[in-house]
Amino acid sequence: MPESAVQTPSRFQFSLKWVFAFVILVAVASMIWSHYHPVFLRLVEVGRYPLVVDYDRSIEAGLAAGKYDWKDPDITSVNFPLEAKKSGQQPLEAVIIKVNKDATTEEIIQRMDRQDLRPGTLQELLAFGEAHPEYQREHWLMALEPTWQGSGGLRRVV
Repeated sequence: MPESAVQTPSRFQFSLKWVFAFVILVAVASMIWSHYHPVFLRLVEVGRYPLVVDYDRSIEAGLAAGKYDWKDPDITSVNFPLEAKKSGQQPLEAVIIKVNKDATTEEIIQRMDRQDLRPGTLQELLAFGEAHPEYQREHWLMALEPTWQGSGGLRRVV
């Protein structure tokens, strides 16, 4: 068999093996990096909505006004008393944010502080649900304050 007939690996085959090995190495390094250096917590603003909140309205009245399909029996004025520091009807702009990763309530509130935001209250959440029923039916919304310690010692938000 002449020398020219001997098959040798082409440069493409050789480099393809190395590229494949490099991709695997990068993927493993990325998994290790993300384990020790998780993605930074970011709050992404989804929208701003004008509201008028009646801070004198009971939680039960707010739930009735929102016409919710289902109501958690633990969301009551007993478990979530009205805020004494606010009263009457007050306008406000609700800023809806999305969190880019799992985080604790404390981490989210700290990040909100840095962006000059504060957690919404239950009364504000109920006013939002009443004013924007289509939004609250399509998306999960939470008010991080106030909290309530329910059965089993778990802290709950709405």
